[in-house]
Amino acid sequence: LKLTRPFGLANIPDDALVLTVGGDVQQDRVELTFVGWTREGDMRVLGHEVVWGSPTEPPTWQEVEDQLRRQFRHPRGGVLTVDAAIIDSG
Repeated sequence: LKLTRPFGLANIPDDALVLTVGGDVQQDRVELTFVGWTREGDMRVLGHEVVWGSPTEPPTWQEVEDQLRRQFRHPRGGVLTVDAAIIDSG
């Protein structure tokens, strides 16, 4: 059984006004979760991206930065970008 969501990174919901990313650093990758936030403070998990590579290597962080600079077309017009990100390296 495959469940599909009515929204995602390629299909931003129209009530998403702010976009944030949470990142988790692992030994061989950085996992990034993209979340859209509504005016009421509800969250919409839009997608999850994995950047493979050692967190001690600059190319890994360049790819993370590239992910954080992505732009997403909003259905009401305009573009959403990442407003805030937090990376847990602990």
